[in-house]
Amino acid sequence: MVTDQLQLVRPLEKGSMGSVWVAFNHALQTEIAIKFMDPGLATDETFVARFIREARAAAQMKSNHVVKIQQIGRTDDGLPFIAMELLDGESLKSRLQRDGRVSPEATKVVVKHIARALKEAHQAGIVHRDIKPANIFLSEVDDELFVKLIDFGVAKKQADGLAMTQTYDRVGTPFYMAPEQLISAKHVDHRSDLWSVGVVAYHCLTGRVPFLADSFADLCINVASGEYPPARQLVPELPESADQWFSRLLVRAPEDRFDNAKAMADAFLLAV
Repeated sequence: MVTDQLQLVRPLEKGSMGSVWVAFNHALQTEIAIKFMDPGLATDETFVARFIREARAAAQMKSNHVVKIQQIGRTDDGLPFIAMELLDGESLKSRLQRDGRVSPEATKVVVKHIARALKEAHQAGIVHRDIKPANIFLSEVDDELFVKLIDFGVAKKQADGLAMTQTYDRVGTPFYMAPEQLISAKHVDHRSDLWSVGVVAYHCLTGRVPFLADSFADLCINVASGEYPPARQLVPELPESADQWFSRLLVRAPEDRFDNAKAMADAFLLAV
């Protein structure tokens, strides 16, 4: 038992900051998901604060495209946990690993739904900072694809007074990071998330990320160069407008990207 009402059923997955389990909520008589912090990190106040911040950041979101948080607490031995809705489906990472690519129609849904989640997050001053296929969950509602954004574990609340990220810290997953985030996660803003959505969309349509490298240093060099294979070079049936859309996102200067998530998504729906 996690608490007198939450009973563990089976493990789901293990991540960098902890593990996720299926649990039964006896009060609600339903299964939920519980994310536990890694015991090795639970003694580090910075990681505990980041873990708690994930729950609070996600709990602020009213969008149906963000996983719903039900409870935050600690086990009897002091291990922090987050209780949330149990999703039915698979991650975009799993879909890509199995199928290689995602259809343009499905990619449009991914971009549109993630943009809805980010619109609310960005309006609240929250930058996700780790948009990637593993944090995008695919399910079906009324036989239609429905997408949710999960894991706000490295989210940043702008102007919140927390000094948890040092100037040269890098938070996120390198292949999906914007150039400014590869250098430092401290001063990124919502436009870094938009870059990451662009990389995800490119991955969905072409089956690979735009910037490849064998080391972090080489990745930084490749991203800084701004040179990547046009999507139509890899998938000739894509329209030219798709490459034009990527050119508005995968640019080094944040001010040259789309202004906001809605504008980005609207342009993608027209381009693809």
